[in-house]
Amino acid sequence: MTSKLPQGLRDLIEASNRRQTGGRTSDPRRVKAGRKARAAGEATEAQFMAITRALYPDLRIRKRPTPTKRIGGRGGGRLKAGQFIAVYETRSGPDYDVHLGSGRPGGLLELKARADDRIALDAVEHEQMRELLDYHRAGLLAVIVVSLPAGWWVVRPDQWASPRGLATLTPADLDQVGQRCNIIRVIGSHAYGPDWFGAYHRTRPPETCERCGAARSWG
Repeated sequence: MTSKLPQGLRDLIEASNRRQTGGRTSDPRRVKAGRKARAAGEATEAQFMAITRALYPDLRIRKRPTPTKRIGGRGGGRLKAGQFIAVYETRSGPDYDVHLGSGRPGGLLELKARADDRIALDAVEHEQMRELLDYHRAGLLAVIVVSLPAGWWVVRPDQWASPRGLATLTPADLDQVGQRCNIIRVIGSHAYGPDWFGAYHRTRPPETCERCGAARSWG
């Protein structure tokens, strides 16, 4: 689709894609793994959102947009009405804003799904981890939710490391560093999936804010 664009725009888009993906798009194996991960992620996201709405109707989750910058196009040529050309400004942060309701502090959530039997530690990128750790240290909700064929897990960002010193986490590793989610089917609904919020409470988050010492309520 970009072959008909001016060379300058093509260069901008390619540079933006490298910033967003860390320049890891040239390896065919990584490209294939990325496509596989995206397909698994789309199905997992739909399941995750459905079970969250069914189990916790007062809890609100909002998908965070990827920061982009418009660089041209306003219809015409290959673009349809309302379409334009944009590039990534920076690498994106965590996937979701979480709002707990009832005056309780919210936070951030990163959802990762893999069709394989393990997940790479670098699946959570530097900017995502930076924001998650910042929220965690402030005593706010900050969580990584992982879906593998063997189950679902919740991991705090400060525990995102291999207990064996490797670059990946297996289900056995996730059992050590996180909490396995109970899988629930909601009667009268098609929702079926992990009680990730219940598992999050079992991770025993800090009771006080490291920055201000204010007590937090996790009920």
